[in-house]
Amino acid sequence: MRIVFKVLIIFLVLTATSCRSKKSISDNFIAKPISIDKIVNNYNQNIFQQNTVKARIKVDYHDQKTEQSFIANLRMEKDKAIWITATILGIPLVKALITPEKVSYYEKINETYFEGDYTVLSDWLGTELNFDKIQNLLLGQTISPIDNKNFEVSLNENSHLLKHHTIQQLYSFLYWINPQHFRLNKQLIIQPYKEQYLSVVYKKYDLINNEYFPNSIIIEAVESQKLTKIKLDFKTVEFNELLTFPFEIPNGYKPVRLN
Repeated sequence: MRIVFKVLIIFLVLTATSCRSKKSISDNFIAKPISIDKIVNNYNQNIFQQNTVKARIKVDYHDQKTEQSFIANLRMEKDKAIWITATILGIPLVKALITPEKVSYYEKINETYFEGDYTVLSDWLGTELNFDKIQNLLLGQTISPIDNKNFEVSLNENSHLLKHHTIQQLYSFLYWINPQHFRLNKQLIIQPYKEQYLSVVYKKYDLINNEYFPNSIIIEAVESQKLTKIKLDFKTVEFNELLTFPFEIPNGYKPVRLN
């Protein structure tokens, strides 16, 4: 069950919506050279605007030892809380609550729970994380801010590719920005000295209530040549409903350490 929790708290944030309000986005838009100023300005104008999200997601997880699939139900209030339950064969097994202050979860089979800060998530992904970065990761937005001073820009894979290397080359950030709606087609975070990288590919977008959202995401995390791959297939989503986030660790559950 720790695998389910690991997938949930890192990756599950946004999904596509019902067919009635969803429009597929054409892949025929051709990227043309434009200035870094215009790219950054267009990107900032297309930041996610909804207040809440209620979603249902199919998750497939794969690493060198494990393959697992499950359904996740999500409630999110932007910048405040992410609430997730995971079910297998219709049975609820894990519940998680992520806030800007901490990460919490409990699982029913072994009757264990975890409460802590973002250190575990940062170790898993090989880069320092907080609530905002996790939220951006799944919104089709850059994990770190972009500007017109610290990034090189070019055309690559029919996208505007922005590159930034930190001092002493400790991190490299690469962002492939879609030329039509200026959400991400892909982002890549590399730590060469630790042989770690995180790749997030946004396979396709839908236009949902005037918002652009990925309807399929593939995440690959590599550490010392060990690959973890997660695929998210987005099923349903509703915006701006009044949501609650019930979460209480049951009596008698035992704390666990995650590594």
